[in-house]
Amino acid sequence: MSHSDYIRFRIDASDKAEAKKLFSKMGFSLSQALNVFIRQSIIDNGLPFKPHADKIPNQATIAAIEELESGAGKRFTDTQEFYADLDI
Repeated sequence: MSHSDYIRFRIDASDKAEAKKLFSKMGFSLSQALNVFIRQSIIDNGLPFKPHADKIPNQATIAAIEELESGAGKRFTDTQEFYADLDI
């Protein structure tokens, strides 16, 4: 028979409330959801998802977004024109 143990950590109160509400909608208690996360991390031998930090745009993407938002950049009337401009 396995032995249960405790983990204590600090979390922002509003984050805890939001997490409890979210997991409740999924049929989990906060404790059950954290156990699922830990077990899946063990199975995956790492985090069971990619951290959001890898979604932060790099400088080239930021420049492209700024160009688009300023109205600059090339515009195309159809996909053939677009692909021809790619020169691939």
